[in-house]
Amino acid sequence: MGLPETGLAIIPGAGGTQRLPRLVRKAISEELIFTGRKIGGREAMSIDILYVTTGLVNYCVPAGEAHLKAIEVARNINEKGQKTVKLSIT
Repeated sequence: MGLPETGLAIIPGAGGTQRLPRLVRKAISEELIFTGRKIGGREAMSIDILYVTTGLVNYCVPAGEAHLKAIEVARNINEKGQKTVKLSIT
């Protein structure tokens, strides 16, 4: 995970420079934006996001198992009341 565009002398796209500072401490967001440094899943899990004491990511799974975890989460969501889930999307 990272914003590597700064290494190419371009502004990171997809709103990363706006959203990241709202999620993590200013010092962390500035470092990641200014340096283009990439972080792995374990480090992302350890970064406290503002107002929450959990990591920047929801799960950290072994290489090659992300798809399986995504399917597991999707199935769990699918089992819930669809109207409620739809109304809960922010």
